[in-house]
Amino acid sequence: MVAWADVPESFRIPPWPGHEAGASPVVQTSDQSALRLLVDTDLGVDDAAALIWLLSQHRYPLELLGVVTVAGNTTVENATNNVLLLLSLLERNDIPVVMGAHKPSNVLLSSTGKLIHGPDGLWFLGAQNPQEVDAVDRKAARFYCDMARTEPGAVVLALGPLTNLAQALRRCPADMANLGRLVVLGGAKFGGNTTPVSEYNFWQDPAAAAEVLQSGLPITLVPMDAFGQFSLSMADVASLQQDGVPAIQFLAPALQAYLGVQLQSGSAAVVPDPVAAMVALDPSLATLHSALVKVLDRPEVARGQSLIALSFAERITLIADDRELSQIADQVFSDPGFDYLAAVGAILQREPDNALVAMDVDAAALYQMFMDDLSQSVSASGAAEHEPSPIQLFLPSVQSR
Repeated sequence: MVAWADVPESFRIPPWPGHEAGASPVVQTSDQSALRLLVDTDLGVDDAAALIWLLSQHRYPLELLGVVTVAGNTTVENATNNVLLLLSLLERNDIPVVMGAHKPSNVLLSSTGKLIHGPDGLWFLGAQNPQEVDAVDRKAARFYCDMARTEPGAVVLALGPLTNLAQALRRCPADMANLGRLVVLGGAKFGGNTTPVSEYNFWQDPAAAAEVLQSGLPITLVPMDAFGQFSLSMADVASLQQDGVPAIQFLAPALQAYLGVQLQSGSAAVVPDPVAAMVALDPSLATLHSALVKVLDRPEVARGQSLIALSFAERITLIADDRELSQIADQVFSDPGFDYLAAVGAILQREPDNALVAMDVDAAALYQMFMDDLSQSVSASGAAEHEPSPIQLFLPSVQSR
């Protein structure tokens, strides 16, 4: 993890207000009507915003069964430290935390997440508040298997690379089939944010993404096409810093740095992870389409590209190669009795749709919920934005993760 000595003076923020070391956790009672949720996260800044929203909102009954960490935006050690930090701040030390995979399946862990999340994943907020990471359970696959057996129907919200889930599927496929929906933040039908065609989570571990998509689990995919519709401004963060719940006030400096990186490139400051969190709790916030989704696992620029087939033609060409389709075309005109519909129907049956894909979200509703649930008052939309901090001025332009 990043050491305290490496934290710039300007980021050495005091511990959160009212926090006392060793304070007893607030244990939440179980609600039988609540959505039972597991969160899998490479906890960076937007993951932190999603976790804070999940545990601060009161409109949807929720029982958080655990948080499993994974390498992605930052190292798995940093992600685990950040989760422990936020749960302590939110007085939810009763929630189990498990450290998962420290590297992707078949590729090296990228360091590019540092450019948008800082070297510790939270722009030094994690580094200056070290937690007892060594005491955390490190058997993520076993945790998933046990939870799938004891909590059938539980929903998994995957905010980072799918490495942990792929490992669990290999360990106990029958048990994992007991899970309910798997809400995945990842992929893109049009464009990418890491390469011209690849979204970060799928790019970071394309083999795991492909494995999970082939698992047969009921998947709701929230790709870049949907999460890219939700953004925050510096004025929004300033409002949350002034009037927000303590946890979001604490996160505000990291959110400012996170937004500052994106705004330098002239793009909107997209905050992806809260979108998936909100859709997990309320699927009606998204327009969902049944689709066949595949992920390319290649070393070149197409690595991690997701192919999302929504139409009949897209599905057919994603399943069958040109040789097979050419043979069908030839038979259509050479054999009067040839049943074209039966032939293409057989192709579709070979690989049925494997996900519900959110292609659009109600961005206005998402924004209003996020701001309302995390603050007592919302600043006017036309409020002037704050000047970027000195550290933001030296950050290179990169796209949102």
